[in-house]
Amino acid sequence: MRSPNTVDFWRGFALVEIVINHIPGNSLTRLTHSHYSWSDSAELFVFLAGWAFGRRLQGEQRLFPGVLAFVGVRFGKIYIGQLTTSLIVVCLYGYAAQSLSDFEVLQDNNAALAATSPGQFLTGVLLLTQQMRFVDVLPLYLLFILATPMIFIVGQKSNVALLSLSAGLFGISLLLHPQLPTWPGFFNPLSWQAMFVVGFVIGGRLNFVETLVQKAPLVVPVSWAFVAFSVGATIIGASPLAEPSPDSFTYYFFAKSSLGLLPLPQFLALALIASRLTFLIAQFLPNLWSLLSLLGRNSLAVFCVGTVVSAVGQICHRAGQRGVFFDLIFMLGATAILLLIAKARDYTRSRSRTRPIENCIELARPV
Repeated sequence: MRSPNTVDFWRGFALVEIVINHIPGNSLTRLTHSHYSWSDSAELFVFLAGWAFGRRLQGEQRLFPGVLAFVGVRFGKIYIGQLTTSLIVVCLYGYAAQSLSDFEVLQDNNAALAATSPGQFLTGVLLLTQQMRFVDVLPLYLLFILATPMIFIVGQKSNVALLSLSAGLFGISLLLHPQLPTWPGFFNPLSWQAMFVVGFVIGGRLNFVETLVQKAPLVVPVSWAFVAFSVGATIIGASPLAEPSPDSFTYYFFAKSSLGLLPLPQFLALALIASRLTFLIAQFLPNLWSLLSLLGRNSLAVFCVGTVVSAVGQICHRAGQRGVFFDLIFMLGATAILLLIAKARDYTRSRSRTRPIENCIELARPV
C-alpha cells in the first residue's frame, strides 16, 4: 500500500471536486477552483492519468509484455467500473423519473433512450457509444488507454515528435469539430488527448519540475502572473463560465468540450505552482493530506461511487432538497462514504497476496 504522496493527494482533491460539480445547482461549487479558473478537476484528473501511465511505463524497453499487460489490466478494470456505474446511475434516473414524475431527468442526462429503447441503450453502454451526462469521463480515459501503446512507441523514439503529433491533432480537432461515434459525451477525445499526452511525457521524466525551474527560473513568476491574470479575468466576468457556442470566437480559447487554447497552459501553470506548495499541506494539514491521498490511492472505486453519489444528489435537488445547509450536509455524508470505500479497498488490497499493478507506480512526494 502506498503512503500519502503528491499525486494521490491531488487526485483525491479532484475526486471530491468532481462530486460537487456533478450536482447542477450545488451551492458548494463556488468553493471549487473551477469557479475561478480556466481549468478544473477534469484537466487535473486527465493529466494525472497520463502522468501515472508515463511514470509506470518509464524504462520499459519492450512493448510486450510490460506495456500491453499494464494496458490490458487497466482497461478491464475501468471498463467494468464504467459499465457498472452507468447501469446503477440509469436505474436511479429511471426511479426518479417515475417517483417524481420528472421524465426530464432522463433527457437532461442523455439517458432518454433508456426509456424509449432500452435494448439500444444497453448496447450503446456496452460499446461505450452511449454516454450519459457526468458519466462520460471514464470512456474518454478508456480511449486514451487503448492509444497508450502507440503513445509509448512514439514517445520511445522522441517526446518532441509525440508532443508535435498531439498538438497537430488538437489543432485539427479544435478547428474542424469532427464528430466521432465514440463522442456522444461532453469531452472530445481528439482534443483532450493533448492533456493526457502532456501528462504522459512529464510523468516519464524524473525530476521534471526541478530541472525546468533550474534551467528556466522565470517560469515560476510567469506562472504566478498567468494564474493570477486568469483568476482575475474569471472573477470580473471577462472569461466565460459556461460552454461557449462553437460559432463564437471565444470557443477556440475557452471551449471545455474541446479543451480550448487557454485551459491547458493555465492548468500547467497552476500545476507547477501547486507542486511547489504541496509540502505546506503535508506539513500543516497532515489529516487532510492523508485523507485525500487515501481517496486518490483508490481513485477508480472512489470515482465510480462518487458518480453514483452525485447522481443521488442531483435527484435530491430535483425533488426540492437544496440550499447551502443541505448541500453541506450531503457533501459531508458523501465524503464519509467515499472514505469508507477507500478504506475498504485498502483493506482488501492489504489482504491480497498479489499487489495490484497500480501499486507499481512510483509517485512523487513533496520535497
